[in-house]
Amino acid sequence: MSDIDVTTAKEIFAQLHEPLLAAEERIVRQSSPTLDAGAVLDLALRAAIVRLDFTINTETFEHLRWKVIIHRSKAQATIEDLHAARVDRALARARSSRAFRDEAGTVWTVTEGSWRAVTGAEQACLLFSSDAAVRRVKNVPENWNSLTDTELSALSWSR
Repeated sequence: MSDIDVTTAKEIFAQLHEPLLAAEERIVRQSSPTLDAGAVLDLALRAAIVRLDFTINTETFEHLRWKVIIHRSKAQATIEDLHAARVDRALARARSSRAFRDEAGTVWTVTEGSWRAVTGAEQACLLFSSDAAVRRVKNVPENWNSLTDTELSALSWSR
């Protein structure tokens, strides 16, 4: 039978904000630079629990340590997913972007984008931007990237 005090562990975990634990880890690393990451976490977690004025048994400590590790790995995975999505969007934008000069000599950048319709559906659009203006065209021809500068200029005035 387990001796984990789940109620207390939940209460500690709710109060154990990442900045508090990170600060404790910095203190441990400064005072004991040769410790491995697991030992640093153990000492920092113990210090944070004392700072929060809790007393717990070993099983509850191990449970809480496991919760912190799981929480951190999920947060790291989320950060990595967000970064990958940002890179994917940037690559897609770079592939679906082009510059042209209109009849007046203004340099425009055309980028494929999206907008949310009243229905909530996301739909493709082209964003035309220059130093002086931005235009959005909702009807995107499939071959827009191969249009001439004159054709793109005319397209930029459509809705």
